[in-house]
Amino acid sequence: MARLRYNNQAGALSADPGTSGTTINFAVAPSFATIVAPDYVPITLDPGTGTFEIVWMTAFTSGATSGTVARGQEGTT
Repeated sequence: MARLRYNNQAGALSADPGTSGTTINFAVAPSFATIVAPDYVPITLDPGTGTFEIVWMTAFTSGATSGTVARGQEGTT
């Protein structure tokens, strides 16, 4: 498993993944390269409510607007 590093990435989701969704949909395709497990990119979801969640994006195709995530990683629930 390799943690991929992407600095200074920011964006918005086009839909709320809910409390247990494992697919996130971006409003605009992020500039990530293709990601295939066991590699992952940590992403912080911040709904603007003072709480946040760190998810790991484990599957993504470069140029796409959706990816697969593992929820509640790195001490978040």
